Amino acid sequence: MKYCVGKFYIFFISLIFLLSTTCKKDDTSLKLAEEKLQIDNYLLTHDKNITPTASGLYFESVQNGTGESPKLDDFVVINFKETTLDGKLLDTSHKALADSNKISTSSAIDGPLKLYIKGIRIKGLIEGLLQMKEGGHAWMLMPSSLTFSDYIPRIFEVELLKIVHDPVAFENEKIKNYLDTLSQRLALNVKVAPADSTPEGIYYIETKSGTGNSPTEGDNVYVTFTLKLIDGQLIGQSTNYAFRVGDINIIQGLSVGIKKMKKGGKAILIIPYSKGFGTEGVTQQNVIIIPMYATLVYDIELKGIGSL
Repeated sequence: MKYCVGKFYIFFISLIFLLSTTCKKDDTSLKLAEEKLQIDNYLLTHDKNITPTASGLYFESVQNGTGESPKLDDFVVINFKETTLDGKLLDTSHKALADSNKISTSSAIDGPLKLYIKGIRIKGLIEGLLQMKEGGHAWMLMPSSLTFSDYIPRIFEVELLKIVHDPVAFENEKIKNYLDTLSQRLALNVKVAPADSTPEGIYYIETKSGTGNSPTEGDNVYVTFTLKLIDGQLIGQSTNYAFRVGDINIIQGLSVGIKKMKKGGKAILIIPYSKGFGTEGVTQQNVIIIPMYATLVYDIELKGIGSL
């Protein structure tokens, strides 16, 4: 009797599991069919006769580029906008557009994004980028199987501004261009040259002399600063920031630069990625805070040295 009950119990549980699995499959099939219908209706309504790729990507070149196409191991600099089929904005590289639509974006940076193609989470975006050429502008419609598997098809409008084969050389070239124009912008009498960097590779440009002693390792300092990427994109700013020189939580470039200053002094610190946030940058909850291989520019004032 116990054996029969056991067999019946196992059969009953198996039946429930089978029915549950079948229902889930039916539900998935229904959602996929609904998604396909949405895509077909959109293409018909907007008179777009586009044949999808094998993966399901609908790709249309809005403006052909004149340069080369990127490869998987390349970095790309892009502007983009992501919407639903009915035009609802989901993500963008344009902060003003994001703010006006009251949305959070995948990047805390306003303006073009530098991305490692292999590191992009959206399969459809990778596939689309590989079809583009530098300087091009493309329209891409992606089923959710190429984005986030949430049964929401998406449209991406992408401008491929630059292909970067070597991110280190790319950042060094931006440093050179920045230094070439810095003297003119600051009305300095001397030209800042690469040879003027510290042994650690930090460029220190004093814009106002301070007085007294410079801080040393372990000192507590108070500063006012504005932090930007070297191409001018704002990262952050503070009128009263305190830290300990040499603290492991402070990037090396900031500690190196602050030790050259005196109270009341102001300076520009140009910090290469190797003394900043490294090859990985900073990402929090899938939001890019600092991009990979980022060159940082601090416009900083040393307000005081003392206890925190």
